[in-house]
Amino acid sequence: MSYIDTKYINIVGQQLRNFKKKKENLFNCSCPICGDSAKKKTKARGYFYYYKNEMFYKCHNCHASMSLQYFLKSHYPSIHDSYALEKFSEIGTKSKSTFSNLKPKNLIKEPKANTETILKKFSARLRDLDDDHYAKRYISNRSIPKDRYDLIYYTEDFARLVRELFPDTQSKLYENDCRIVLPFYNSKSELIGLQGRSLLSDKSLRYITIKKDGEESLMYGLDRFNLSHSGYVVEGPIDSLFLPNCIATANSNLEFACEKVNSDLTLVFDNEPKNREILKIMERSIQNGRKVCIWNKQNKHKDINEMICSGMTKEDLISLINTRTFSGLNAMLEFNEWKRI
Repeated sequence: MSYIDTKYINIVGQQLRNFKKKKENLFNCSCPICGDSAKKKTKARGYFYYYKNEMFYKCHNCHASMSLQYFLKSHYPSIHDSYALEKFSEIGTKSKSTFSNLKPKNLIKEPKANTETILKKFSARLRDLDDDHYAKRYISNRSIPKDRYDLIYYTEDFARLVRELFPDTQSKLYENDCRIVLPFYNSKSELIGLQGRSLLSDKSLRYITIKKDGEESLMYGLDRFNLSHSGYVVEGPIDSLFLPNCIATANSNLEFACEKVNSDLTLVFDNEPKNREILKIMERSIQNGRKVCIWNKQNKHKDINEMICSGMTKEDLISLINTRTFSGLNAMLEFNEWKRI
């Protein structure tokens, strides 16, 4: 085993619970990925071990398995940078490709297994919270269907969760900022972003949306969207939870979804006839031949969630949207009438 491997295992070991050397080339600790055990803090099922000239990490609880290099890069990036410099010097330029290939070849269920273990460690699914938990009460008060609770998370520290999932993010976030969390996955079920909704009414940023480095845009619900069926696109991720086969853009540019998703989509904008940005985008979408929901004059609620909270059933909502969906000249006539409300 390399002296450098031993050196950096001991360095990171100072941050690991129950870390100790068991014997030559074998180190033990409580797993920092899954937390090992919330009830028994003495549980230690994570191991650094030597195999075929490389050091690896494996947890016998969450079954995460990866090279030491990938372990440091994923969970302790600042330590990894120093490790990489020393390791590269050790193996020399001739073996550069060897080091660059120290990837998580033994990583189980990569990449989503790692994502799920981090989400499990730094947040909790809404369905697993006690019924009297204030985050669960907040979601319940917004009449979100209980069969959607497994899609929603809660975290006590949104900044920490973001750093663990997206180490390269440049977003400035507050520590210990508790939020409702909605993960964004692409069509391959790979995590590409998060949206955090504050539970505090005095927060200046009620919504914070984080994108994975390199992602140009986000769409919520792509991992569940059925391309072979018609569907809906809305602005807010929470609004999308009330409609079947629905995605959300997390902004007003609903037509963007039509460009990215090859499917029959109905654009359902928020009910804000005085919002100039929405008016401009809606008009352009109609001119481009899109199917658009134009709300009727009697509807005074600004979005789908408000409509549901007012007493409208999910079935009534779907029926209303389908009845109020237009395209072409009819859409433009209804739009011109709607914006004069």
